[in-house]
Amino acid sequence: MKRLIVILLSLTLLACVPTPEVEPIAQHAEAPKTEGITAEQFEVPTHIELPAKGSGICSVAFNAAVDVPNGALFGISEARQHSFSDEELTALMRVFLNDDMPVPAFSARSADVSYVDDGQGGSFGVSREQFIWFRDKTRYIMQLSGMDASEKRKAQTPEIAREDAEREVAALLKRMGLERFGIADAFTEPCAFMILDMPDGWGWRFICVPVVGNVPCVYADGISFSRNTPPSIGAPWEYERIEIAVREGGVAQFAWQFPAEYGEPAADGSMAPFETIVNNAQKQLLYMKAAYDFDTDLDTDKVVTVITVDFVRLIRGTVQIKDRFDVGQNIPLWEIGYTEQYMKQDPVHLSICINAYDGTYVEPRMTYKCIMETFGNQ
Repeated sequence: MKRLIVILLSLTLLACVPTPEVEPIAQHAEAPKTEGITAEQFEVPTHIELPAKGSGICSVAFNAAVDVPNGALFGISEARQHSFSDEELTALMRVFLNDDMPVPAFSARSADVSYVDDGQGGSFGVSREQFIWFRDKTRYIMQLSGMDASEKRKAQTPEIAREDAEREVAALLKRMGLERFGIADAFTEPCAFMILDMPDGWGWRFICVPVVGNVPCVYADGISFSRNTPPSIGAPWEYERIEIAVREGGVAQFAWQFPAEYGEPAADGSMAPFETIVNNAQKQLLYMKAAYDFDTDLDTDKVVTVITVDFVRLIRGTVQIKDRFDVGQNIPLWEIGYTEQYMKQDPVHLSICINAYDGTYVEPRMTYKCIMETFGNQ
């Protein structure tokens, strides 16, 4: 099973940012079509180290490993939103039912999830956009990262070893014909199985993401105003992912959300020079973080925001096509992960994405659905 490392991307809301000398890097609605190239033909270093460069009160340095997955394909892939049919939902239910159990009657006429008992003590949640299964319908999960300090102090060792839990995930995905998904390692963490707001056992929570052209797609935990909102990867729909919780006895919860279809990456995959990617990432971070004094030289005695780029990796994400709400383009992106230290506050780990074709910044953007839900009634 592919083991992938994908980190959460973050939205930085900017206000009253002065015009910089260099025009801000803007997102292109469509990636340009260029000559074909593979990752093996594209020369990138395995590590990049650059001294701090800054503007006013902000500095950006690179001390980063560079990761390109083996066999990566750089071409554009068409992405389409998919809706579960009744036949598909029936087949998915069948996977979680004993052979002698009938598939329960269900209704999935919209995006709203409706729940039905599975006849085995669990339940199914179904809609045109989601399929959910609970082995025990009385329990829900809470991952460790979502707990407060007092809850974390009471955390217990999971009932199953992580390696064994991963094997359970791999076996289930294979049984369901979903080998095109891989685990996003950065999101694997212990979780508690809750009943009446109290832990009733511990296990592991896994997030699985699509793999297109041998490259993992970026994962985002929803589309919102929060700092956890990614660049415009929603296409205009929310991003496809599978969440699986495992405890003693095997898989305990499964949720496949916002299914999509991806074509094979086309041959037109020429990349912007890696030096361009690095330079543009540095300029973008300075533009986003300097906030003021953008046109002044770096004064090492006055720097209050220190940014160190920790990793650079090739991923894929789906960007919007102008005036289309059902089709997107899945393209290669460079994920630039960095640590931001502001004065004496605790450092935070964030990232941005750069279009691998032309070096442009992929801007944060909400989905059309989120915009309508937020502003549609105003």
